[in-house]
Amino acid sequence: MEFDRADFITAGRLGNLMTTFLSSEQARLGDHIRLRLINPTPDRIFEIRIDGLTGFCVAYDGMPLPELVSLGNLKLAPAQRIDIIADVTGDVMILRETVPSGGEELGGIMLNGQRQIRSAPIAPLPANLVPAPGEITQTANLFMQGGAGDGAHGGFGGWAFNDVSGLPNKPLISARRDEAVQVRMVNDTAFPHGIHLHGHHSWETDQNGARTHLRDTTLVAPGETMTIQTGSLGGNGSSNK
Repeated sequence: MEFDRADFITAGRLGNLMTTFLSSEQARLGDHIRLRLINPTPDRIFEIRIDGLTGFCVAYDGMPLPELVSLGNLKLAPAQRIDIIADVTGDVMILRETVPSGGEELGGIMLNGQRQIRSAPIAPLPANLVPAPGEITQTANLFMQGGAGDGAHGGFGGWAFNDVSGLPNKPLISARRDEAVQVRMVNDTAFPHGIHLHGHHSWETDQNGARTHLRDTTLVAPGETMTIQTGSLGGNGSSNK
């Protein structure tokens, strides 16, 4: 569908078609499977419910979780991934987008046959060997601005970071390889934003500053402040991000 220019400063170019592309369209009742959900859209945030499975989330953005997470409603911002290990328990596994009016079917894996259901518990995946950051030496602030209903900012476009639309003349942060830094992200807009740190995974932190999930894409809700920490910027010498 075509888009009005006003779409650029509201919810984005969401489009009028939602679907799933499945690498396998059939499974047996009782199968023990690993399901990887990937959101490749540029603008849409998906809230997903999965029926016909009993299991857990085991990884976010390719990084194993230290503890299993239950399969409730799953939220995926653009570029985010979730890995699930589960047993097939229903006639059909249906992927639905959770909306106020109910679930809209996005796709499914149809049953074809049956096998004995496993009795062994699901265990977390082995952890990736990613060193935790040391003492934080730098903090940068990233203010998200723009969109419908937002106040004026210094950028030329509908959206801006720190009063700048497009790439700034000065990097947000300059750091040495493996220097421990953090970015405080403040969403001053009326819309949620998924912030992706190219080439790196970073630790999200809670309100007390404790590290939680290791991700490469962080979803920041309207009015929310999130802080991420990274200690391995990579490259040779310095790295500007």
